Amino acid sequence: MGKIVLEDVEEGTLNRLKALASSTGRTPEEEAKLLLAGALAREAGEHARRRDLLERMRRTAAMTRPDMDADITDLIREDRDR
Repeated sequence: MGKIVLEDVEEGTLNRLKALASSTGRTPEEEAKLLLAGALAREAGEHARRRDLLERMRRTAAMTRPDMDADITDLIREDRDR
């Protein structure tokens, strides 16, 4: 297992970490590991969601005729007039 040493952590951040650790019955080091793991998991989830969205956008764009050069305003008016 690896080791990380953080230097020059802002005092306010360190105090909040210690308070959080104290309230959960963990050491500041244990709390920092959990916070880091949680943040990385959320980031991985966001990355996957962005990748899925981009893929859906590409599939949608592929369904659009390349020669279609319509003004969206005209399309809205046409739809409204139906």
